[in-house]
Amino acid sequence: MKPTLRMSLSAGLGSRGVPRVLRLLAPCLPVRIPAYTTVLNWVYRCGLAILQHPPQRREDWIFVADHGGDLHKGIMLFQLEQVTSCV
Repeated sequence: MKPTLRMSLSAGLGSRGVPRVLRLLAPCLPVRIPAYTTVLNWVYRCGLAILQHPPQRREDWIFVADHGGDLHKGIMLFQLEQVTSCV
């Protein structure tokens, strides 16, 4: 599971690309190759676990609310770190 998540998140492979790469490495791997939907579910669960952690309390956060038309009547809240220098 961990190499699959690394391929998807760090290497930027899509959910369908990860099983393709693993099929190339199949002779060297002792496990079955996950379906692309399994890769998607693992990435979603990883993201959900990150979102469920309480945010770090800081004084330099800026909150931006966006209620764009593409969100189907939803509101997105962005939490940004304030940067004081442009180096």
